[in-house]
Amino acid sequence: MTEAQAEAIRKNSMEALNVHGLPAVDGLPLADSRGEIERRPAEEIARRLMGLHATVAWCCAPEELAPSPTLVEYIDSNELFEALTHPERKIVNSDRTEAAAYREQVGWYTENIWTLAWTLGFEMTPGIDGMPIKNEVGPPLTRDFLEVFDVDVDGLVSKRGLRPLDDIVALEDLFYCAHNAARSLAKENKEMRFPCGVIQERRHALTWCLSPGAAWDDIDLST
Repeated sequence: MTEAQAEAIRKNSMEALNVHGLPAVDGLPLADSRGEIERRPAEEIARRLMGLHATVAWCCAPEELAPSPTLVEYIDSNELFEALTHPERKIVNSDRTEAAAYREQVGWYTENIWTLAWTLGFEMTPGIDGMPIKNEVGPPLTRDFLEVFDVDVDGLVSKRGLRPLDDIVALEDLFYCAHNAARSLAKENKEMRFPCGVIQERRHALTWCLSPGAAWDDIDLST
């Protein structure tokens, strides 16, 4: 990516922040100066997405809609356990009734799920408005795109393919700037803490997708 391309992306990001009333901060590093820009392999993104999908279901879905044997088979046959962090593994290793205690925690995973799905071609684009995933997004995402628990890794990847690098970089830059702005607002206004969290989880997924080789928990979200 050239400096001119990175500057054009940043210009668009700043304009979007202004539309949403977020304070645009000058001087944040451009996309081309924050390290090598490369997409993570689509298979890794798909496994992370599917693993989170299974984790949320294990915690939140009733047994009759997402039977435990179905979820276990889904996780094992697609090698999803390795794509989970230690806290996520703890959830899927717990009894379903005990897993319900993690509902508040896994609520944030839905923001990761939406954003990861977008990188793999899901049509609806997550926004920087700080609003949680909408009801009209859930069914098309889980039922149609993820096919509940019937799709495998190869099938999911081959549906639409990984989005172009420039598209992912542009959305990541937008969320990078929005996260910086929302975090500043949240320091002074506690009502901004939840919207900032939504923006952070979406930004986390995008930055991870552009950080091949880096573990999920090692993604730097401090800037």
